[in-house]
Order: sequence, then structure tokens, then C-alpha cells
Amino acid sequence: MNFFYDQDDVLTRTSQTRDLAPIAARMRESDRLEVMASHGHAPYEAVKFAFSSSPVCMTILYKNEPVAMFGVVGYPMCPGTATVWLLGTNGIYKMRKSFLRLSRRYIAEMLKEYPTLYNFVDARNRVTVRWLEWCGATFNMPIAYGVAGLPFRAFVIQAKEGVSLV
Repeated sequence: MNFFYDQDDVLTRTSQTRDLAPIAARMRESDRLEVMASHGHAPYEAVKFAFSSSPVCMTILYKNEPVAMFGVVGYPMCPGTATVWLLGTNGIYKMRKSFLRLSRRYIAEMLKEYPTLYNFVDARNRVTVRWLEWCGATFNMPIAYGVAGLPFRAFVIQAKEGVSLV
């Protein structure tokens, strides 16, 4: 998978431990609420868990400031399937066009190796739900999920033969 990008004050590179604290300290409120409701994690715990669990973990920097971290974790019991995740800061909104363009590019890269990407999203997180829809996700109805038992929606993004997201 090729996630490296360096253009227009935006850099994407392999995540490093030094990225954890800045992303956790400035994590978007919607992401803070989601990781607390799903896993009972504070922001730093969530970023550290995601970083340590993901064989593929990337950081997006805007003007040398970490603004998001994302990754993919294969599911050995179901080859070709992986969990996809992203934790971000409000810095994403400063690079909105680049972020949207890169989102589709990165999802297309992940779909090459894992034709089915999935996860759960907090149903209250409307901005993320809209972004995921834009990225090609389909959703199930909300169900009680996570340590808080709040409504979450399972989503799936699947590779479509002959269709390119980028």
C-alpha cells in the first residue's frame, strides 16, 4: 500500500510514537466522544491502542503538525477483510480539500489488499457519517454498541470491480 504523500503543506508518512500526544491533545470532540463510548478510552489511550494494533498506521501532517492518524488491521479469520479507522484533530478542516482527495486515494489503496473494509461509527457523529458516505460506505441501522451501549452504525466499504475512487 502506498500512502506516502508530500505536497501543498500536506505530508503523509508512517506514524511515529511522537505523533500520539499531539493528536490525543487536540483530538476532535466527536472522536473523543466516540472512543469513550466504544472502548472507554481517553484520547491518548485510544491513539496508543490504535497505533500499537495496526500493522499499517499513517499520520497526516499539515504544515508539519500532526492532524490525523489512520490505519487498517486485517482480520485473519476472514481474508480480504480489515478494520479501517481514523482519529483526527480539527486541523483536518484547515486542509479540507486535500483531506477529502487523500481519503479516497487511501481507501482505494486499502481496498487493493482488503476488498472489504469495515468498522463502527458513533451514530451521533454526523460529520463522520457524511464523510464515510462520500468515501463509499454503506451503513446498517444503529445498534447498541461499545462499553456505553450507545447507538453505533456498522459500515462497510467494498471494492467494486472496474470502479476507481480516485
